[in-house]
Amino acid sequence: MHSTSFAFWAALLGLVQRLVAQDLMGDSDPDWAVSPGGLLEKLRQEQAGVKALSDQVMQMKASLSNSEVIFSSAAHKVAAHQDDLWNLSVVAHSNRDHLHKVSKIVSGDTAEFQSMGDELGLLWQRQHGNSKFAEKIAETAKQFNSLGDVKNKAGGCLDAVERTKQGSHLQMWECMKGRESQEWSLDIHTGRFKNRHGICMAAPTPGTIGSALLMWDCVAGGAAQTWAYDETAFAIKTSGGLCLTAAASTVKGSALQLAACTGGAGQQWDMAAGTTGLRKRLDDLNTELWNLQSPTSPESMDAQEEQIKGLETGIGGFMQKLSKEAMSVLGGRLRHRANNLRTAIDQLGDAASAGSDSDQLLAPERDEGLQPLGSDLGLAAAAAA
Repeated sequence: MHSTSFAFWAALLGLVQRLVAQDLMGDSDPDWAVSPGGLLEKLRQEQAGVKALSDQVMQMKASLSNSEVIFSSAAHKVAAHQDDLWNLSVVAHSNRDHLHKVSKIVSGDTAEFQSMGDELGLLWQRQHGNSKFAEKIAETAKQFNSLGDVKNKAGGCLDAVERTKQGSHLQMWECMKGRESQEWSLDIHTGRFKNRHGICMAAPTPGTIGSALLMWDCVAGGAAQTWAYDETAFAIKTSGGLCLTAAASTVKGSALQLAACTGGAGQQWDMAAGTTGLRKRLDDLNTELWNLQSPTSPESMDAQEEQIKGLETGIGGFMQKLSKEAMSVLGGRLRHRANNLRTAIDQLGDAASAGSDSDQLLAPERDEGLQPLGSDLGLAAAAAA
């Protein structure tokens, strides 16, 4: 209330001061400045303005009071939660240190994971290399165990009618283990397809469909004797791109020919490309070794040693007998020659005393009944020859 009266009188004083100033400056308002009614109206307007301003001030004071209440409530809440905020700050600081440690651990783990990734990469490379190595081992094992047979997947085996005769034909035959005409080797470097106990398979016209196959002397680098085995399609191909085909693979004695590669059953062969027959040769060698070591085998080392001892004994006996016979024969011949020499000397003496001519002295008559020295041993004929 006091503030409202003070505002009224302050406004009234201000109005009077403006009126006085206007009168002094000669600038008067003819409508209300000199009229009491106009002055009263102007005072009322100013009072209304002051009242509106007072209302605004009161609203501001109410708003400030509410703000003070809110601020006080907030201050109380802040004071109430100050310990919580402090604890939260401590926890945050602790978490910060913990996060720093975790960051270091994560950095170390990242490096370790990177190292593990590198190791896994190396292991994968090794595994890839081991896989290739395993494939090579499997291929080598297949070659090692293969007897050289070339089997058609529909049945029957590739067979050479006469494996050593040039110009002879090839045929299909039932698969027989140990049959030399069915044992083959395909050199993967030169392409030569050879019977292991004979000559080579040849296609005189490797690019002509329907042409026949022959056995021929092996020629290095010849197009007719260059073959390849496609392990994916199981096909045996010529240098002209045609495939070895058995039209009736299960019929014994049926012929083979060249045809366009279609992947049919008659063109699918199961074989081991490369060196074959190693297992069989090792088995044969192992059998020979067992025979050499077996005491009951006639081919054993003990039996051969006994045979050698028997031969040595026989040779020794023969040499001893030969020595005795030779000594006897030579002694008899020497005595016979000595007798002949004495006879000749006696004859020479008789002739000298009888005055015989020189021819008779130098060439006495030969005793026809006397055999040449060594004739009983078969040496005389060799000497005469």
